[in-house]
Amino acid sequence: PDGSILKETEKRPQKEVVSEETSKKVLTMMESVVLSGGGTLAQIPGYRVAGKTGTAEKLRSGGGYAQGEYIASFVGIAPVENPRFVALVLVDTPHYGYYGSQIAAPVFKEIMQQTLVISGVEPSTSLTEMLPKDNRTISSDGKGKPVGTVLGENSLSLLHICRCLR
Repeated sequence: PDGSILKETEKRPQKEVVSEETSKKVLTMMESVVLSGGGTLAQIPGYRVAGKTGTAEKLRSGGGYAQGEYIASFVGIAPVENPRFVALVLVDTPHYGYYGSQIAAPVFKEIMQQTLVISGVEPSTSLTEMLPKDNRTISSDGKGKPVGTVLGENSLSLLHICRCLR
């Protein structure tokens, strides 16, 4: 309380807790959660996002779990190729659903999308890379040479979103 120093310690060099290789592997796994796992509702058109969903039952004060009470969560990073932002969304006792993938991931998407745009972070991918992979190629020359593309049903809204983001 009087400001005197009771004990002084030397700073030790910090050792690497996780190797760069391991960290890249974990980031790749987290990106797959957003691309094709439980976190697809956290996808942000044009940006590479990595994340993890969570759903936890709440503890009861007397022990055990509280019936029907959950905490939904999603933690994510963007953009994957040059991480600048991380966000954790926790929703305590949601009323409509309770999975982190349903409740917290969309909230993360809204927060992170606005953060990326306001911060001037350029999209990760070009417009053509963002089009759905299920597009069908039209061939009218009889030799199988592509002459056009029929866009998937979500492509027009995706194109609109991309234009709005720029």
